[in-house]
Amino acid sequence: MQSTPYSMYNERYKRDLEYIYSQCGIKGPTEIPPPLETVQPVPAPYCLSNKRHTTQKGDTCDSIAKGNSVSAASLYMGNQDVIKECAKVTAGVSVCMPLTCQTHSVQAGETCSSIERALGLESGMVQRYNSWIDAGCLNLQTSTDFYGKAICVSPQGGAFVNPTTPPVANPTPKPVDGYSKAKVAPPEGAVVAQGTTLECGKWHVVAADDSCVKICLTNGIDTMLFHEVNPSLAAGGGCDASLKETTALCTGPTYVWKEMPSTSTTSTA
Repeated sequence: MQSTPYSMYNERYKRDLEYIYSQCGIKGPTEIPPPLETVQPVPAPYCLSNKRHTTQKGDTCDSIAKGNSVSAASLYMGNQDVIKECAKVTAGVSVCMPLTCQTHSVQAGETCSSIERALGLESGMVQRYNSWIDAGCLNLQTSTDFYGKAICVSPQGGAFVNPTTPPVANPTPKPVDGYSKAKVAPPEGAVVAQGTTLECGKWHVVAADDSCVKICLTNGIDTMLFHEVNPSLAAGGGCDASLKETTALCTGPTYVWKEMPSTSTTSTA
């Protein structure tokens, strides 16, 4: 039994064999053979932001969201296996944090339109940054009563820096829509990516360590708009592989870029 991993030899049989050897005055191997299969460690659950938060007593989706500059709804939707009710989050639970964004705390009586007017955002931006809001924005108040009042008013992504001074209650975020007011020339010496609009007021020259998400976050442009004005980039997971070093991409088209369809015909291959 001791010589083969296919037997039932275990700690009990090992003690019996050691006793037999001691009584008979002989020596021999008594080690338990290694298992036939190596037990693989269970991988940690996938977390897009690679940032996790351990909940504390008294935490709610809203308090966690406001303390980390994330959407309360995104926090709940990404952790429904451990968060059953946003108003009563269990303490000691590890939750995956969504990507950060500029947040706004929804007040009683506010609508998507009133928030956009107050913050200087284009019409429809609140719904665009918070996909759970329905077409008529009729569920804004009822949904934030459940999820929490913190919503995104900018594209998700970027690093949150905790202020050194006490935060102003419900600060007004800087309007972000990804567009530029005036057209500028591409960077000197850079090759504009094929098909990229030349009606652009902000350019980014691709570096070796760049990724599509990093470019969007750094330049404050929505990923959908980024791909629309730079059609040479592959969609989804293939975007990073389609980046070409030293080529120029538009990260701030003018508001009239579709009406003035001038694009680069230079191949980046």
